[in-house]
Amino acid sequence: MLKSLSHSGFSPLSFNRGVSKEIRGLLEKDKQPKAFRVRFAARSNLIARLGNTRFNTNVNLELLDSTGETVIAASRRLANRPELIEVKGLAPGTYFLRPVLARGKWSRFRLRANTTPIPDSGNTASTPRFLDLTSTPTQVGEFIGAEDRSDYYAFSVGGFGFPTGQLSLALTGENSDLLTGNVTIKIRDSSLRVVRQRTSNGRVGFRFEEPLAAGNYFIQVEPANPTRDETNYQLTLSTTAIPDRAGNTPNAAQIVSLDASNSLFQDFVGVGDQQDYYKFTVPKSRFNLRLTGPNGNLLNGEVTLRLRDNVNTILEEQKTAGSGAGLAIENKTLAAGTYIVQVSTTARFVNYSLVMAADPS
Repeated sequence: MLKSLSHSGFSPLSFNRGVSKEIRGLLEKDKQPKAFRVRFAARSNLIARLGNTRFNTNVNLELLDSTGETVIAASRRLANRPELIEVKGLAPGTYFLRPVLARGKWSRFRLRANTTPIPDSGNTASTPRFLDLTSTPTQVGEFIGAEDRSDYYAFSVGGFGFPTGQLSLALTGENSDLLTGNVTIKIRDSSLRVVRQRTSNGRVGFRFEEPLAAGNYFIQVEPANPTRDETNYQLTLSTTAIPDRAGNTPNAAQIVSLDASNSLFQDFVGVGDQQDYYKFTVPKSRFNLRLTGPNGNLLNGEVTLRLRDNVNTILEEQKTAGSGAGLAIENKTLAAGTYIVQVSTTARFVNYSLVMAADPS
């Protein structure tokens, strides 16, 4: 027999609030167990406890699907010990809680149910959940599947003096557990163009970092296959603002002083900061320059190097063939004057080390 919880003091669950209710009843061996109906208007967590059973009896507790026939969770402890069912992320719909007399002729029982709606992230880019991301990790989690095929989160990176930010994203199942379905993550810019996309393969999630130009962005979470994949998920997110040391134009160039000793400068070029300029003034000198990845390692992207005079004439131009070895200018004679070194890229993010020296003749 299926019995509505609303007939026994329960109310249908709502999106905006949780419910905590209690039912007391009687179970008899020769009568069909009662099933109490629970309605969820939104994805919710459920905790159900059953106790106060009669001595020398055993009453189990089951959670059934909307048909009232399939058991989706159960608590079957020995003797008359209290029963507990705890389920997270139940999809909206109708379910049934059923006490079952497993031993004894009859027993009274007390059934308590607590439900908590899960805050729903927006399902479109026009209704996202806004996140204030910083260098301190933020965790958000929800469900995606056939009934909720897309979640959107909005965030911003960068600001004055910080033309670029780095987004760190880790995807796992709920509470850092395994996923139960494949998930696709898309990073979209303010025009909804996809900047980065990745899909999980199997139950293990993934982690990545993505450089982003200062601005507004969306994270879209969706099942890889909407008809098959569904899972509770957890995102761990943070952003790091990246300062711009070298200016982005000749007029905003970083002023440096060079002599016969090597001077080291470390920076990056990429999204939001594709040009770096260094300006120096020397007497007649032999000029040496070496551009590599950080600490002399290989570069992680294509870089163009230009040496310009004070009227912007290009004196030297070199370009790497993709990632790999660096670039060098060796023993180039410079007349007394002011010069500019320009480092640029079309790649998304390239860290570099720049070593320069000017030895007066």
